Amino acid sequence: MIAENKKSPRMGIVKPKQQDAPAERQARARKGSVRARGGDATAAPKRASRYAVQSLMLGLRVIEALAASGKERGITELAMQLKTSKWRIFRHLHSLCEEGYVTQDPVSDKFQLGRRIYSLLEALPNRFNFVREAREEMSVLRDHRGHTVVLAAPVDDSGVVVVDAIEGVHAVQFSLKIGAIFDLHASAHGKAALAFGPSDWLERVIARGLRRHTEFTIVDPRVLRREIERVRSQGWASACEESFRGVNTVVAPLFSASRDFVGTIAVFGSVEALPRSPDRKDIEAVMAAAHRISQKLGWK
Repeated sequence: MIAENKKSPRMGIVKPKQQDAPAERQARARKGSVRARGGDATAAPKRASRYAVQSLMLGLRVIEALAASGKERGITELAMQLKTSKWRIFRHLHSLCEEGYVTQDPVSDKFQLGRRIYSLLEALPNRFNFVREAREEMSVLRDHRGHTVVLAAPVDDSGVVVVDAIEGVHAVQFSLKIGAIFDLHASAHGKAALAFGPSDWLERVIARGLRRHTEFTIVDPRVLRREIERVRSQGWASACEESFRGVNTVVAPLFSASRDFVGTIAVFGSVEALPRSPDRKDIEAVMAAAHRISQKLGWK
């Protein structure tokens, strides 16, 4: 719902002072920027492609800023964070409200993500046709080993996305949000993608630079190449505390009828439940689940 305002009944959002408009004109005159990977809405601007639509890019950064905060945000604070004028933020929020991607609280006049964002999130598993086939096996694996079970798929050579998850049964659990994206070099799902996915992905990832997330993240190209070869040889991957401290994941790859890599299944939990040297029973259970899912997909 958008709050009514007598001065701006058509837009329904409290309109910033008009003196911000010159700043908008100056912003249009400058070269645009593209966001850094990882959803950092405050990242330093990069040179944009000549095909980029600057207003669309700002709208996406507004959505990212709302998603990252997890709370309602006002026009002024969004403008400060995104380093643009309140007038531009006002116009983008109005458009996003009209389409249902953002909602405005009628009391506080602040903004948060709307229903259409959550509809997109719910539709994510439908993009990957193996999710339905994997669901039963995910439940079996969770019941057998007790850990949270996660399904992921490669977006492209820039990362892997969580497409489904079932929480474990242990008293203390870590969970992953559907839609969370992880770097290929710093996650077990990503390592499996580098080992079993397109052969040129590894060198592309290395060429872009290996970002450090924790002290355990692999940032040496030679070490990463050896690690991916080891994953390929043993048929499973782990990444203890490489993306976040205190957690580990054991992953096995999924293959289609055409023998193409399509995604991964994993158990996920604390380093106490899944230590740096994982229990062989967890490894075998994950690999067996991956094998059965792949067979359902037509792999032989």
